[in-house]
Amino acid sequence: MRPADISRPASFARPAYVKKDDVAEIAQGAADTIAKQIAGYAGQIRQAPITVFREEPAMVDRAIEQARAWVFDDLLRETEVWAQSQPQGSAHQMAIEQLTMMRALHDGFAASARHRIEGVLEACTAPMPGTPPVARAQSATPAAPVAPPLFAPTAKSEAYRSLLRVQQATRRCAIWASVHAGICVVGLFISILTYESAAPGGRYVVWWGAIVFGAINCIRYGIAYSRNRAAAAQIEQRIGAS
Repeated sequence: MRPADISRPASFARPAYVKKDDVAEIAQGAADTIAKQIAGYAGQIRQAPITVFREEPAMVDRAIEQARAWVFDDLLRETEVWAQSQPQGSAHQMAIEQLTMMRALHDGFAASARHRIEGVLEACTAPMPGTPPVARAQSATPAAPVAPPLFAPTAKSEAYRSLLRVQQATRRCAIWASVHAGICVVGLFISILTYESAAPGGRYVVWWGAIVFGAINCIRYGIAYSRNRAAAAQIEQRIGAS
């Protein structure tokens, strides 16, 4: 993987000397940059990079469009100007062929970039840890410009992810509340059936202990369930308002 430096414009030779392999190499570097940024984001949220790639298609598509603009916008513009400046004849024909080749690479970039990103991320067997901040010493020289990331989560996608986590927690609370309610009911039922024949202590105490244990935990998980439902409703309202 060889990520491209997107903080500066893509560098090509003059349009007449640009080769298909040169464009393909820089385009692949742009795709590797997206893959690297997805892997970094996956490390922050503790998910597998390939999972983020497959669950965030809108963000991936937006990143690919930005990468395509970074690779091809200036190149196509310069090539079109060069082709229009050539007189009719072999030079003009060569310029048209060069421009056609550039446009074909431009049109095929999305599919090839997606295939490249998916291949790179499938090779990642574990989430990458988030990159820690690096302390920089004060320097008189100005810092190099930092390009905005191609792949960046939106506020709405983060809200959907938070909603999913809260909904999962709500389901877990509902399951455990039901389990402990069942323990309480079973303990109560058996203690009633064995009340006449049970001696003080022994198994009778055990069943009453199960009743108390089940009731306390059923209440605890029920409260957590209600809180999670309220939190999910608030997140849904924020998503609807955005």
